[in-house]
Amino acid sequence: MASLERGLDVLEYIAARRSPCSLDHISAALSIPRTSCYRILKTLHAKGYIQLAETIGREQKWELTYKLCIFADLIEEEMSLRTLARPFMKELADAVDLFVQLGIISNNKVLYIDDVKRSKVLRVYAPKWSYLELHACAAGLAMAAYLPQNQLEEIIREEGLARKTSKTITSEAELYAVLEEVRKRGYSIDDEYYANGIKCVAAPIFNYSGKCVAAVGVTGHSDEFAELERIIEKVQECADKISRRMHFGGHAVSRQLS
Repeated sequence: MASLERGLDVLEYIAARRSPCSLDHISAALSIPRTSCYRILKTLHAKGYIQLAETIGREQKWELTYKLCIFADLIEEEMSLRTLARPFMKELADAVDLFVQLGIISNNKVLYIDDVKRSKVLRVYAPKWSYLELHACAAGLAMAAYLPQNQLEEIIREEGLARKTSKTITSEAELYAVLEEVRKRGYSIDDEYYANGIKCVAAPIFNYSGKCVAAVGVTGHSDEFAELERIIEKVQECADKISRRMHFGGHAVSRQLS
């Protein structure tokens, strides 16, 4: 833990200086032993976070690379997604009177990054910034259907298909069959896969390049889905509107896949 903290301290120091820094300078400024500081710099260099800016005699000076921009871009993309999706999520919530959630894939699971709640109490609910397994929720199935096969296989291998209820998908064969149906229909249904008495419908969201980057869905008690076809239609409309705002190619996803 101490070495990790020191490594982050070095990154922050170089960033704050906004100019190349030498080993001796960093070591003295952060009170890190010279040999330890040297190892940290070499590790950061090997991982691509810093690069050699200049060498003056025997003194080497280091600067940040653009690798950290990758993380900044991911955060910016997530924030942009939440901002543009929000009005359509509110519209969906008003139309169906169900909880609305926006999810992405993070750490091999669904991470809910935004939601629109309602005044009614829901017995089981995954709040914003919580994780759920891909195979056990509608948002996860909606996104898993468009993952590369090798990535999906790796997630199954690492995370497994844990049973949550008697209806949870627990076999790979069943999962692949369900994902094929999701691709054909353009939406997914969680019929009490995660919790008894709780049902969800979700649809994928695509960006300008046609990549599935998120899913939007609704959650409620199972008896609130009497008008299932109408709910599915509204969820797909919401996903299509968000996809078009992300400059996805023109036609509604459900119509492309039908």
